[in-house]
Amino acid sequence: MDHVSSILYRAWTGAVERADVHRALDGLPVPGRVELRSRYLHLRDASAVLPATLGEPLDEASWEEIVRLEHEGDAALGRSPNEAAGPFRELAGLEHSARLRVVTVHALFGLGDAARQLDDDRCLDLFGEAIDVARADGYRPGLVRALVSCGYALMVKAALVEAGAHFEEAARLAAELDDRTYRANALLGLGETRMRQRDLPAARRDMWAARRAFARLGSPIGLGNVHERLASVFKSEGRLRDAADMLREAEINFEAAGTVIGRVNVLEQLGDVAVADARYGEAEEAYRAAEREAARHGYRRGRLNALDGLARTAREQGDWTAAEARYREALDGYRDMEDVVGTVRAFDGLALSRGANAGPAAELAERVRSVQELERLRAGSGRHDVQVEYRNRFTGMYGAALRCAVDLADLDATVYLLECLAGRRLAGMVEQDARVPADGLAAHMLARADQRLLGRLPPADGTSRQERVKRLLGATALREGLAGQAAAEADDAAAALYLPADPAEAGDLLGAVPPGCHVLFCGYGLTGTPEPELAWLWRAPSGATACGRAPATGHLRRLVDLAAAPTVAERLGPSVRGPSWEDVLPPGLAEALDGTEPADLVVLPIGALWRLPWPAVRLPSGRVLAGHARLRLCPSLTVHRALVRRTAGETASTGGRMSWRNPDLSAHQLAAAAAWRTASGPSDVRTALLEGGPDLLAVVAHGRHNGGAGYLELAPGEVLPLADMLAARPPRRLALVCCWGGAPPGEIPADPVSFGLVSLLRGSHEVLSCLDELADTAEATMLVNRILHRLDRLPLPEAVRDASENLFKHPALRDQALYHWAPLVCLGAYTEGDAR
Repeated sequence: MDHVSSILYRAWTGAVERADVHRALDGLPVPGRVELRSRYLHLRDASAVLPATLGEPLDEASWEEIVRLEHEGDAALGRSPNEAAGPFRELAGLEHSARLRVVTVHALFGLGDAARQLDDDRCLDLFGEAIDVARADGYRPGLVRALVSCGYALMVKAALVEAGAHFEEAARLAAELDDRTYRANALLGLGETRMRQRDLPAARRDMWAARRAFARLGSPIGLGNVHERLASVFKSEGRLRDAADMLREAEINFEAAGTVIGRVNVLEQLGDVAVADARYGEAEEAYRAAEREAARHGYRRGRLNALDGLARTAREQGDWTAAEARYREALDGYRDMEDVVGTVRAFDGLALSRGANAGPAAELAERVRSVQELERLRAGSGRHDVQVEYRNRFTGMYGAALRCAVDLADLDATVYLLECLAGRRLAGMVEQDARVPADGLAAHMLARADQRLLGRLPPADGTSRQERVKRLLGATALREGLAGQAAAEADDAAAALYLPADPAEAGDLLGAVPPGCHVLFCGYGLTGTPEPELAWLWRAPSGATACGRAPATGHLRRLVDLAAAPTVAERLGPSVRGPSWEDVLPPGLAEALDGTEPADLVVLPIGALWRLPWPAVRLPSGRVLAGHARLRLCPSLTVHRALVRRTAGETASTGGRMSWRNPDLSAHQLAAAAAWRTASGPSDVRTALLEGGPDLLAVVAHGRHNGGAGYLELAPGEVLPLADMLAARPPRRLALVCCWGGAPPGEIPADPVSFGLVSLLRGSHEVLSCLDELADTAEATMLVNRILHRLDRLPLPEAVRDASENLFKHPALRDQALYHWAPLVCLGAYTEGDAR
């Protein structure tokens, strides 16, 4: 046993007071070997339990064997990951403590690091278990190491939000522990995360901080990693000379450290710099050297990255046949490894190659396949923010596919891509028909989502591997549990139901809409062009269908920007003009809607277009949609089809009519509901919303959002959280007059989870709700009462249209600010009953 190990052993087994630790370690510098440094830092951690106080003996021979195996495994990780698993497996059987499982933690993240370097997805599970054990036992140095390793594994899966959170926690803990080595590693990981999120200034800041730390430590491998990643940043900024300088520094560092992976990565980046500088011969030479070195040492990702570089070199030289072959080989490997970034990059290159070699239709086929892959990966996470991150990070892939489909007028592909971009949380929720208890909702939804995902989307080759990745990513992202995240509970519970669209269903989705209505599927800024475009698909009552895209008008862009304004006066006040038909309707649809007779229109808005005041869209004649069309909003064609099927077999209920008004409101007296049964109190309304009862329920209340968590304020101090509605069986017809009832405030990345839409999906046939704040005024009260008065004899869309038309006969009311009337909209589907 060497001198340092001997001192640490005596302190580990003999120090029962902090003073004992200080005496034992006095004058001992921080050990360089990581297995000794972690124990040293634990003994120095004032918040940690001292192992000698646990009464768990550890003899000197066992200590020596444990330390030897850890050192042997760590050394093998730098040389050849294949050799590292053996020592760490042996180490796992030497745990001697039940309350401070240091050996277990080291074995777990050692095995995880070996698996990660060998591109084995089980690393996520191993790191997750190491994090859990270290956190439970208060072993903070081990927690730091596991967080850093897990952060890098998550980065490969493009889960950058989660990776960044891991690195940030690790950097904070390392600073508290004065673990300078792992603080530097965490800063480097954070810098790379920022780079992948395209925040290059923040990436440079974190990487330079890591470089200073590694320089003070004299760590060649740390400096090599920093220099190699800084080269990537410089390359992204077009600073090719600076990138080459950094790579030369990294090459020297990695030679000194003797690490294979570092040398391969440098060769690949040298190839990238040469390609960017049109030095194709040098690029090919560098990539081939990287491929040989990676293959010799079993570094699969390195070999695939080199293949991708060779494909790019061929493409830049116009050799599309060679490019296609190389991209195919790289793609197969990346998919098998579940390397998200590599898969997306290879798909993009393959699509371009197929387009050059076989024409636009072949390119579209590959682009649709690439979106299928992304959607499968999005479904693998039960976290809403991670699903949004995939969508935002790879918006270029979705946009390229949509442009290709629309330009080829491929209706099936356009439907499929719009369905993906519309969001698949609500599509999954509409198929969730089991009654579940609210207290077990999250777990139930996750379990049902797993079963349905597997049944609906059987993967091709590598089923067990792909399913393992889905489960492991879910376990990592959801380690704290859905139920404990109050602000995001509804979003995350819905995210757990994310169900990928199926390209083969596109024709059926359109065909499921009964004849007699117009359907407009539309999105803003989805095509990935420098300036935002409006993309659309329009199906006429006859079944004739067209698609297109066009630059967004200046007014539409202003309205989208205004939707983020903090006050309703800025969004929908007197100075705001509603959208014109030219802003949102494709050629021909405005004229079709502007005839002598009212028409039926279902709008499927995507993302930002949910914030548009659709009832206020002005037609060529000067009339607005609210008074001249039976307007419905629906989240997607999948949801629309499900609602049509569900309502086909329903019979009218005789449950009567109930109304409720929050007594705190200054307006909205429900004069039209005077003959209805008034709810006895908030609990009566809650029961009706969650369990049904009346056939028609009108609720006028405050819709609130507190830190992202939505709730209804039924009366002062009486609230109903949106999360509770996810298990509800609401009334068949529902007038839910509350602010934000149809769409929540803030950014809407895809499908909004709101009270109105959740009610629709959980059983309501038609829902009246608000896309923004509805004014608490006499004008708004008049419109609401006129709608309610007509519900005895008219379906909700016609009641809204008729009441609006009647209201707009008064010029003073027609010209009122939009917040008096435009937020009110009907949510639902055009059904067979409507067609008759």
